[in-house]
Amino acid sequence: MATKTVLKKTRQQAVVKVVGSGAVTILNTDVALADETLDSNGNVLMNINGVYYAIAGATAATIARSGTTVMELIGNDNWSFSQNMGFVDNQLTSSNITVTLAGAGTVFLNITKARGFYSPNYQELKDYQKI
Repeated sequence: MATKTVLKKTRQQAVVKVVGSGAVTILNTDVALADETLDSNGNVLMNINGVYYAIAGATAATIARSGTTVMELIGNDNWSFSQNMGFVDNQLTSSNITVTLAGAGTVFLNITKARGFYSPNYQELKDYQKI
């Protein structure tokens, strides 16, 4: 059974570690801070900013969103998208992230909280100020 652990949560970023075998889903509530409110219209966006992984043997790990595989991982590597490549993976960014490890492995996901995570002061703004 795979387990997920949120290693870091800030206003802009989260890091989630998945270890073991099996599937886990990373929800937007997993990466939200205790005082953040999520957009009530479902307009919450999480970009994958980087992936660091170690997958045992020739088995694969997949990262899917809304039932669509967005990444397949085999072996050991890391992709720091925004730092090294100048982009983030924003495919199906409003969907939860499901990590499935076919065999034993570890996957770290660096997630950018792009939109819909509101800090306490946001709730005090008038509607016209929230645009």
